[in-house]
Amino acid sequence: MQEAAGTSKLRNLVWFLIFMVSMSLLVFEISLTRIFSLVVWYHFVFLAISTAILGLGLGGILGSHLVTGQDGNVELGLIMKLLLALAAALPSTSALLLWVPYSYFVLYGLAVLPFILGGTVLSLVFAWGRQQGWVHQFYFADLSGASLGSLAVVPLLASWGPLATTSLVGLMISAATVGLVFFKRFKRKRFSYRLPLALMIGLLFVAVVVISYPQAELTLMSMGSPKPMFAYLTDPDRQGEVVFTRWSSMARTDVVRAGAFESNLMTIFTDGAAATSMYRFDGDLSEIDFLKREAGYLPFADISTGDVLVIGPGGGKDILFGLLGESERITAVEVNPGIVEAVREFSSFNGGIFDLPGVEIIVDDGRSFVRRTQDEYDLIYLSLVMTLAAEPIGYSLVENYIFTTEAFHDYLDVLRDDGQLVFVLHDGRDLLKAVTTALQALKERGVPMEQATQHLAFINGTPGHTNHIHKPLLVVRNTPFTSAASEALLSQALERNLPPIHIPHVAETDALVLMEGGQITLEEYISHSQTNIQPATDNRPFFYNFDRSIPKYVLILLLVVSGVIVAAFAWLRRRWPQARLPFYPYSGYFTALGVGFMLVEIPLLQQLGFFLGRPTLAISLTLFAILFGGGLGSLFSSRLIPDPERRLQLALPAVAIVALVYQLALPGVMNQFLLQPLATRIVLTVVFALPVGFLLGIPFPTGLSLVPAGRPREVSTLWAVNGLTSVLGSVLAVVLSLQFGFRFTLAVGALVYLAALWFAHRMPGKT
Repeated sequence: MQEAAGTSKLRNLVWFLIFMVSMSLLVFEISLTRIFSLVVWYHFVFLAISTAILGLGLGGILGSHLVTGQDGNVELGLIMKLLLALAAALPSTSALLLWVPYSYFVLYGLAVLPFILGGTVLSLVFAWGRQQGWVHQFYFADLSGASLGSLAVVPLLASWGPLATTSLVGLMISAATVGLVFFKRFKRKRFSYRLPLALMIGLLFVAVVVISYPQAELTLMSMGSPKPMFAYLTDPDRQGEVVFTRWSSMARTDVVRAGAFESNLMTIFTDGAAATSMYRFDGDLSEIDFLKREAGYLPFADISTGDVLVIGPGGGKDILFGLLGESERITAVEVNPGIVEAVREFSSFNGGIFDLPGVEIIVDDGRSFVRRTQDEYDLIYLSLVMTLAAEPIGYSLVENYIFTTEAFHDYLDVLRDDGQLVFVLHDGRDLLKAVTTALQALKERGVPMEQATQHLAFINGTPGHTNHIHKPLLVVRNTPFTSAASEALLSQALERNLPPIHIPHVAETDALVLMEGGQITLEEYISHSQTNIQPATDNRPFFYNFDRSIPKYVLILLLVVSGVIVAAFAWLRRRWPQARLPFYPYSGYFTALGVGFMLVEIPLLQQLGFFLGRPTLAISLTLFAILFGGGLGSLFSSRLIPDPERRLQLALPAVAIVALVYQLALPGVMNQFLLQPLATRIVLTVVFALPVGFLLGIPFPTGLSLVPAGRPREVSTLWAVNGLTSVLGSVLAVVLSLQFGFRFTLAVGALVYLAALWFAHRMPGKT
């Protein structure tokens, strides 16, 4: 790009292209979480996204090869080709990820390609923009485009799913490229519009087909996926058929109808797993009387006044339990709107159970609802509350906050004295962790450990089995079990051939008896376990992490990413003009920014996301506020503080201070506003996130401005360093959060920004 009379127009055009590329990459990144959560287990979604972000760094390395001249000169035709390749790669990669046979390496290899293309484009234009003095404006375009993408992806995915969404953003990239063609045409008349126009027509056709045919993704998908839904569909005995599909930014919801022998039920799958049954029901309770034989019905058999709160009603089985138990009022809170829509779509099959008199359905996060409700309940019921769907922020899932010590406090606060808090869990590991969490919560409520065990009862959910624990039932009370209550529960369990594991007074387990007698403490019991049964907390909400150390796949990713970065740094170091520009101060600075940004952003996303209570909206809005605030910081900081060195001296410590203040004060501040209306909490979320976003947006463009003019290749190289180490930061954020909690991670992020200040003092570059 050579400076000429049209430089101003070219700058505006490039600004717009940066905006579009960043918006598209963010939309694609979140779309990937939906695709990978559907075709593989949610645990691996974080690995896929981390691998994809790695592409931005690899694109920076490629861009450093393509930069020519001291002014960052690069051929416009090359940029156009890269943009068209990106536009085609977005939907093509989405389709291939659904179609290719099940293989992690193949899936990750495909996922990284669009990010490499986008990272190459961005590194090239930033190298040129640095030479023109426009890096702050370009970084504003980068972050503001990403912030808009974080908002746009919610309605796009909810309406059309990832394949149509990526086709539409590819279409927008193609349309934006036409502007570059138009600018180029003035210089070379032979340049043609045919390729971008043809691509636009093709992408529009794909989007229309997918939107018109909701089963398009399922048609593409390889049936080799390990998810239960695909085993269900390929089972010749079941002859399963998908009869309903809804995408949302949270999950894909499918209703599967099987053959004649299962004509009385349908199965709802969330992202191909987490099956929940929807029973045929016409209002005649005698037709579903067989459900009374199940362990899940036990809590409904004896409710004094019948006020029930069901968290995660799924296909409505828990509501049927309530109807059989003659509950007076049933409030059901479901976090996945697709499930609610699916149940209502088949109201003629299920008797319209979500809209029966005395039944109220609320689409919300269950924990957030409990913290805001003013009601009290006789029974709070959570059955197998685990969606197996991933959120864009990484390892932590929405339902993890449902099983923390603080969550148990919230439930017990709205539970009447003689009421019951009941969990139906998956297996023995879940049960042990839920028991230790309940005991810890009771201990914190002032109940001595000698008495706390009398507040719990748990029963195996598999009839006749004493060794194999499957779907156990855990009951927690605010008051101890009386002998009469224990006898009644034991009688109900034995009537159904359900072996009791621990019922106070009548069937006590050895470990809890030892705790009652003071012979072993809760901490000793936890430490002696072969798996991690440490109570989950809001600071470490990883209930389903049973590894006593770092999970194997996270450790493997950490080692792989570290190895790639070491190799990349060694290679970049050899190409760096060390005699004229020292490598380590610059690379150290941008490494600190890449790692520090993730260590600060991910804990803030968790804390602010929980405040809103609606996971999809929370993540989207928080990302928007942080990214847009960063864009504003990039744009206005250079005007407020013209001297870049002085700017860094103020901004980097400010990031550290604000991170530490948020670590200490933000949870308490948010608790003060939990009862406010959603609109107020939305405004407050933006207010909380914008300041830290503003500060986070200053160091990167300011650091690039400290690279001496005439060194565009080094600018692209530092872009690559920042991208590569951002992946390291995201993995470290997960590792530190798993081991020590979000507050510790945020504190480490603050220290890393102070390390960035140390490196900044050693960079000799001047503007």
